[in-house]
Amino acid sequence: MTRCAILVWAVLSAARLFSADTPAAGPAKDLYFIIDFLPPAIYDRDSVTACLRIENTSAAEIKADFVCSSFNDAGESIKENSQNVTLKARGFTSLEASLDSRNAARMNFAVKRGADAIGSVTVRILRDHEPWPATRWSGSRLLIKESGEVLIPATSKRSKVPERAFVPVKWMLGNEPEKKPPSIVIVPAAWQMNAGAARADLLQYGPIALTGGPPLLAAADQIIALTASLAVDAARPVAPRLVICLPAEDLEVATDSRLYRMLLDTFLARVTKLNVKKVVLVPPFKYGAKAKFMQVLWKEVSAAAATFGAGALDAGDFLDEAWWRLSPDVPGVYGPQPNTTGLKNIEQGLFNSTGL
Repeated sequence: MTRCAILVWAVLSAARLFSADTPAAGPAKDLYFIIDFLPPAIYDRDSVTACLRIENTSAAEIKADFVCSSFNDAGESIKENSQNVTLKARGFTSLEASLDSRNAARMNFAVKRGADAIGSVTVRILRDHEPWPATRWSGSRLLIKESGEVLIPATSKRSKVPERAFVPVKWMLGNEPEKKPPSIVIVPAAWQMNAGAARADLLQYGPIALTGGPPLLAAADQIIALTASLAVDAARPVAPRLVICLPAEDLEVATDSRLYRMLLDTFLARVTKLNVKKVVLVPPFKYGAKAKFMQVLWKEVSAAAATFGAGALDAGDFLDEAWWRLSPDVPGVYGPQPNTTGLKNIEQGLFNSTGL
């Protein structure tokens, strides 16, 4: 097993989470450029590793150059590495390179034959302080819609912040109770929660297509767009509480827990800056999912929420067996989302949960 293949296995832990793109033909019809791996997110100051392949369908070896470059915000070159490579005949040649993300805004990984590029991919490093751009998905990768660059969010690695000392509200405000903030609840569209009735305080995202990208990144991309107006909306007399149900699809693809935490940190770094009173995360849950793996992801949700001063609900409250039956009177046959009774109870729990 090559070093590149070991890297992919270690980071992703599930072979189907990231698959190679459909080969794109280069300037010579016998050469094809394939992207095997790019990280979906990084912690700031981490390296960006690219695993690539070139398929040479001709009967002759071909000499080429593997060129890796990084650039700052002004487009100035920070680093460039170039190495000579031999593309084996009638087979695949694997290539791997890493570039330091510090001070880098963009990176380019290219395989060239003379002045012609056999293939290349450009990466855009997006940090917490930068606005989230309009995006689109291509296979397993999130691209910036306008430029076609691969978007890789880079977030700062944080440790848990100490909690403030508890002071009873009445000591500060007298005996008048604190006004409970209204809730804006964000749920997967597949649930069809409160179907047929429009609610201004209920937002829906999805569906999440399992094309190889992390479901949480796909959900975060949509939720950031849904909540963008909250950051500038000063008309509400009381800032709302934002309750976000995280996608259950991560339970289906067995998302690596370290990657999941990285994506949570990337997501929370943005939504906690919105004009909201509190951000509350609901860990991914689905009746029948592997309980031990749910607990692994729930632990990451709790840790990330504590780090960002957010809240986390106990998703175990939403796993009542009767709420997931396809037919209320037939146990043992369950659907991928809660039934009508389950949705009603979950909705009530999301909007009326206390202590957060």
